[in-house]
Amino acid sequence: MKHSQHIPKWPERLLRAFCSERVLEYLQGDVYELYEIRLKRLGKFRAQLYLILDVLSAFRPLFFKSNWSNSNTITMLKYNLILAIRGFKRYKSTFFINLTGLSIGLVSVLMIYLWVHDEMSFDKFHVKKDRLYQVMTNTSSENGILTHGSTSTLLPDALRSEIPEVEYVVPVRPMPVAIISSEEVQVKASGQFAGKNFFDVFTYKILVGNQQNVLQDKYSMVISEELAIKLFGTPEKSLGKSVEWKLDNFGGTHIISGVWEKPKQNSSAQFDFLVSHEAFLERSRMDNSWDSNPIAAYLTLKPDTNLDLFNSKLSDFYNKKRGNDIAEYPSMFLQKFSDKYLYGRYENGKVAGGRIDYVILFSIVAIFILVIACINFMNLSTAQASKKQKEVGIKKAFGISRIMIAFQYISESILLSALSLVVALVVGFLLLPEFNHISGKQLTMNGGWVLFLFGFCVVLITGLISGSYPAFYLSGMKAVEILKGKLHTTVSELWIRKGLVVFQFSISVLLIVGVLVVYKQMNLVQNKNLGFSKEHVITFSWPRQQNENMQLFLEQVRNTPGIINTSSTSEPIINVQSTSSGHGWEGQQANEEEIQFTGLNVNYNISETLDIELAEGRLFSKEFASDRNAVVLNETAINAMGLTDPVGQWMELFGMRREIIGVVKDFHFQSMHESIKPMFMVFNPGYAGTINIRLNANSENGTIATIESLYQSFNVGVPFEFNFLDDSYQNLYESEMRVSGLSKYFASVAIVLSCLGLFGLATFTAERRTKEIGIRKILGLSVFGIVKMLTGDFSKMVLVAIIISLPLAYFMAEKWLDGFAYHVDLEWWFFAVSGLATLTIALITVGWQTLKVAQINPSDCLRDG
Repeated sequence: MKHSQHIPKWPERLLRAFCSERVLEYLQGDVYELYEIRLKRLGKFRAQLYLILDVLSAFRPLFFKSNWSNSNTITMLKYNLILAIRGFKRYKSTFFINLTGLSIGLVSVLMIYLWVHDEMSFDKFHVKKDRLYQVMTNTSSENGILTHGSTSTLLPDALRSEIPEVEYVVPVRPMPVAIISSEEVQVKASGQFAGKNFFDVFTYKILVGNQQNVLQDKYSMVISEELAIKLFGTPEKSLGKSVEWKLDNFGGTHIISGVWEKPKQNSSAQFDFLVSHEAFLERSRMDNSWDSNPIAAYLTLKPDTNLDLFNSKLSDFYNKKRGNDIAEYPSMFLQKFSDKYLYGRYENGKVAGGRIDYVILFSIVAIFILVIACINFMNLSTAQASKKQKEVGIKKAFGISRIMIAFQYISESILLSALSLVVALVVGFLLLPEFNHISGKQLTMNGGWVLFLFGFCVVLITGLISGSYPAFYLSGMKAVEILKGKLHTTVSELWIRKGLVVFQFSISVLLIVGVLVVYKQMNLVQNKNLGFSKEHVITFSWPRQQNENMQLFLEQVRNTPGIINTSSTSEPIINVQSTSSGHGWEGQQANEEEIQFTGLNVNYNISETLDIELAEGRLFSKEFASDRNAVVLNETAINAMGLTDPVGQWMELFGMRREIIGVVKDFHFQSMHESIKPMFMVFNPGYAGTINIRLNANSENGTIATIESLYQSFNVGVPFEFNFLDDSYQNLYESEMRVSGLSKYFASVAIVLSCLGLFGLATFTAERRTKEIGIRKILGLSVFGIVKMLTGDFSKMVLVAIIISLPLAYFMAEKWLDGFAYHVDLEWWFFAVSGLATLTIALITVGWQTLKVAQINPSDCLRDG
């Protein structure tokens, strides 16, 4: 082919590699002549672009016609399908191993896809999700920068009137479970105070009522369809009806102005009714200033608003309103509402992750599992190339191009992937209930075209990945060397095959280390001394409208047989979240940094009920009427305040000077993701509506029934719903527990797949060395010696995988444990056990197969070889 020196050489080299001389002759008169013309007229870049398109079009006849005949695409595909089925029948063991491996891999990928898709779908149903944000506030403390989603009640109106980029602002304040009563029914329900534009910002379908004015009236209430059915039978009957509800100093009679339908998609915000924010402002006892933070503020920005510029403007705006130096207070910023579910963890005032970490982790695990399954296919296919050499040689001798041969084997790979997907779908359907139990979700395979598209892409990608290397490896064999029997395994082929095995087992070791570390950390979480006793304690909420009767109820419960003691707190003791700052104390320095305190309202007998230990002083007692103006601190608070001999000194809380009467030893009132923070406790039974009752371990069932009867006598018709404190504590680590359960299964899958591939390679290696085995047995080599010989190479590959993966496993485990303020130490035996377990499993897999081969009669080996 003669052409100008300006013409690139890559098209000719590419075409010579895959096409026959007849194709090159066909192209000679067109492609390069056109290139030279375009080079002069269009320039080099456009001429080369057209050249690429011409070369790609040259491959079209190779796919749609065989040797330039009139055979069509269907004939070619039918021919390849027949060859693939014949190959499956001929190499049954290889087909079974590949089908099993790919099916297991695809089942795992399918389960992970369903889980990841469910996690990623939270809060994505809101029409304005791309412009919907929550206002987040950073405050500095001795523990660093703390980020929270609460702000001042003054902020929404100020944003609405002074910042033009804001479209809507909605204040929202969640409230505890309340009792809502109609004429005949009363039920427990969770609700929120919400601004008038709530339904302009969030997308909820209004079934009954006018969306534009459902929250306009101060005494209106909007309820969910489920709550409307419970109260009135149907949503339509509820419109205009009045209901009674009470919550602290809130409540009264409200009119149902609308009913909404709860979204079928995943929503992180779960509530049953909405009450106007105006009702909250009217009766709120909280400080209505720029330093207060009782509400959450959600807003939508106008289209095309630059978020970075707006965040900067928002920070300046907020700090000017507070009258603080900007340098002293970190920024206020917006976080997209649809991202909060996944990105809920903050470090030093910035988003640092959250559930998205597990989404990424399991996505990577899915990719690794699929790659491991593909590696099995690639290794077995290339290892068995000797059985297909003659077939390839004869085809090449008859003039079939390399790309046609490669296409045949890729088609075979895609067909096997499709069969594996069918098996995976059946197995996945059967395993889905168990997977839902482990993951705590309600996943289904009713994904429609999305699931179909995902399956199609997985089949195509899996087929191409697993089939590409064997296809081009086989098609690249030279016909002359094949037919003369001179084709030998190359060093590069061996290295690639060994490298793939090393990669497989490296991933397996990583997953085993991960499972062990997660297990040990969860074991620490479950067994660590929390500073209080959580066993045999039940907790439940006391209805606020019955606050005046709570003390009488507690006294009757305390006198019930089987009850050790009882008390109450404002929040569950295992997850106290109320924080405040700006408090003073005796001896405080003028320039001393603010301390962020966690506050807890408590009742009498808190120590006797929960076994909280006293470090010095005393706790609240009926014998001291002045205790209503007293405060108890934990050891961390005393250290942060720099107090010595604190009992008898004073602390100012919310403008009231209180006497420090006692110090309790530090206990964990939040999850172990958080370090123990400064805490104060004040005696305030009216705001301590979480009942804690310690039971006698030997009579729990009967005692709980008695407690329920007493509860019903004070709260007629209100269901008695309680939790064991230790179960509630476990729920703090629900995500980690789910991950622990899932990781065990996926680590097992990775090991099984790796061993499956190793088993196939060991089987094939033993078959290829049958004659060698026979000769060595005749020369006196023992069965053990043969097993050692055959397993030696595989052992070395697994050892290399262990050496490579352990440092990476250490780094990843340390990174995960950093998310816990209290965690296990990474000890050497974690990694030794993981590596030894992997090596043992691999040796058992290979040794079992090689032992069978080593016991074959030498005469049979020589005859078969």
